[in-house]
Amino acid sequence: GKCARNIPFAVAIRFVADAMGVDFWEMYGRTRQGEWEYPHPENIKIEPVPPVTTEDYLNVSNSDRLYWWTENGDVELGELGEPLLQEMARKKVEIENEVQTGHICDNAGVFLRSLLDTLEMLQDKAHQPIISWLFRDFVFYWHNPHYQAAMRVLIADLSRYFESDAYTNPVQNCYMDYYYGANRPRGLMVSIRQYLAVLSNPALRYKLLGF
Repeated sequence: GKCARNIPFAVAIRFVADAMGVDFWEMYGRTRQGEWEYPHPENIKIEPVPPVTTEDYLNVSNSDRLYWWTENGDVELGELGEPLLQEMARKKVEIENEVQTGHICDNAGVFLRSLLDTLEMLQDKAHQPIISWLFRDFVFYWHNPHYQAAMRVLIADLSRYFESDAYTNPVQNCYMDYYYGANRPRGLMVSIRQYLAVLSNPALRYKLLGF
């Protein structure tokens, strides 16, 4: 097609030579002189490309893939390690405590304003992605005590983060916290990212947090 016609001749020969396992310069010279005889496609031995995992191909960790976890998908919770499961168990306890002792907002406008402010803070100051499921569910179920409690827990985590060195000294600490949190004592932003991912995935949220 058009793409193939736009590939430089030498580049096309290099692709073919590599695939056939022959010397590039020999094929290039003989092809230019019209002397190269190409074998029948059935006689070309091409080694299959070994399978690559999704996390390797996208250069992400399993915890980054929490957003698209499904019950029968290829993201295994066991592969995410005990720290994540323990962290979500703690979050579940925090949420239940908030449900029992926290203030339940009965004004939709007040809650939605708080929700929008929190999501804006996540995007603009913490540079975290916002998944539409999160916004939709928390708007639709704004009156549910568990959703309100989960948002208050998230706000409390963000407040601790913005008061910490990881935010006030971003060059030294935020980079380390973001990329090497697994090697530190539960990096706060790593924990927030994982909690945000679980909140954004309805099936996983129900499985780990119970609502």
